[in-house]
Amino acid sequence: MSYVVLARRWRPQRFEDIVAQDHVTVTLRNAIRAGRIAHAYLFTGPRGIGKTTTARILAKSLNCQRRDGVEPCDDCPSCAEVVSSSSMDVLEIDGASNRGIDEIRNLRENVKYAPARGPYKVYIIDEVHMLTAEAFNALLKTLEEPPKHVVFIFATTQPHRVPATILSRCQRFDFRKIPPDKITARLRGIIEQEKMSVDSDVLPVLAEKADGSLRDAESMLDQLVSFGGEPITAEDARTVLGLVDEHLYADLMEHLIAGDAKGALEVVAEVDERGYDIIEFVRGLLNHLRSLLLERLGVGAAGEDAPAGKEIEPQDILRMMRALSVLEGSMRRSSQPRILLETELVRLASLDSSVRLNDLLSRLAGMEKRLMEEWHAPEEEAGVSEGDRPSTSSAPLAESEEPQDETDRSAESALSNRISEAVTLERIERIWEKLVEKVKRRKISLGTFLAEGEPAELVNGSLVLAFYGKNRFHREQVADIAHRQLIQEELEKLVGEPLKISCCVRSRRGGQTGSHSSEDGSDGGARAGRAKKKETELLKHPMVRHIIDLFDGEIVG
Repeated sequence: MSYVVLARRWRPQRFEDIVAQDHVTVTLRNAIRAGRIAHAYLFTGPRGIGKTTTARILAKSLNCQRRDGVEPCDDCPSCAEVVSSSSMDVLEIDGASNRGIDEIRNLRENVKYAPARGPYKVYIIDEVHMLTAEAFNALLKTLEEPPKHVVFIFATTQPHRVPATILSRCQRFDFRKIPPDKITARLRGIIEQEKMSVDSDVLPVLAEKADGSLRDAESMLDQLVSFGGEPITAEDARTVLGLVDEHLYADLMEHLIAGDAKGALEVVAEVDERGYDIIEFVRGLLNHLRSLLLERLGVGAAGEDAPAGKEIEPQDILRMMRALSVLEGSMRRSSQPRILLETELVRLASLDSSVRLNDLLSRLAGMEKRLMEEWHAPEEEAGVSEGDRPSTSSAPLAESEEPQDETDRSAESALSNRISEAVTLERIERIWEKLVEKVKRRKISLGTFLAEGEPAELVNGSLVLAFYGKNRFHREQVADIAHRQLIQEELEKLVGEPLKISCCVRSRRGGQTGSHSSEDGSDGGARAGRAKKKETELLKHPMVRHIIDLFDGEIVG
């Protein structure tokens, strides 16, 4: 007798044997018990999870001559004929090869005849979505009002391709992927019954590779047994099934976290040398990142890759997953998928960590709060003399800040030393008209807007341009990022040094940023002078300049 594969030999024969589809089996058993048999059922779901098997068990139960409650007896002639696929009352039709209107017309003629042995004539149409539109239309009337002895059971992996008119006439059951632990338990039972020698760590590997399909897992187990080995190990499973070694994913993640692009490319080279499918490797890497993400969020159990996962933030994992998801689609359409993968890994290795960015934003938020407190300090207190006021110089402000790390100090030092001593405000004032003319040659309107302003201050490599009164619109045009870039390019050509451009609006010429009505004119002038002094001191502070350069900001008032 020829060999029968495990997937067929261990196919469930009773409702209670079906794995992890209780929402389907409980409903069907209750319907049989209550005699509420529908004339049409639609079983949907991925491959290898029990759709056709459940249809056969339902057909056996409906026609069983010695039914045990709701379960088929598997001993009567009717059950035996269904198991051997020789029943005259249970007909299985392949929708892919019998998809035309002629086959459906023959079916419509045959449903008129009574069943040969049992009370029902059951038609099981597998892959029903493969029927043509004409075939569906021919089936429609029969499906709406079939003879009392006829039951249709449709099975499909793509229910969206079944016309709505067919769906509305069926009871639909959505089968789910089988969880890995259920697959593992089922395989363990088969191994014990078959007296196989298989390491326990092989079963989780098969369950993960099966992706919810018990039939796939049983087929892979059959293949491993043929490979041999006593006992069969997880390494044997990876070799036979072409599974990527998990250590390659862990090594690649270590290189990406460390910013080691060379090491990441070496891992890709090893994957290619071992003959692994590059696209399958990317899919596995996505699953590995998902496991790391769940572990970092406290959802998954910490495994051997947990130490590497602790060094990367969830935001970085999500960023990598988004990039690799897009990459996988591109690789499927490319003739050079390896090059695409290598390019993306180099880019990911060069990205800054979200941790450092978050720390920087926190420090900047603190500095912004302190600067705003200094900026909005009360100016109009009548009884306080200038000497009694707290100093707003940069030294106390610096003392109130948290100690800066080495990165901040080096950034400030670079910013302070960027501009040559030869570049002064007086020099810029002398070449101002020439700068306006050069800008006009490149863009006339921008040069016209620029002519309405004037150089006001030069602070730590940043030139502040002042616009007065009604010229706010001109300031907005000059402050545009693209326009500022153009002006900075022309200014660098004239002075030989790169300068940042920022803009401010002042109410009148003479450097005052505003005016306050007061009976005492000298007192108003003193307040304006103090405000001007405070503004100048704050603008000179290294951290203020650092913030302006970091965000490409501007002084607006």
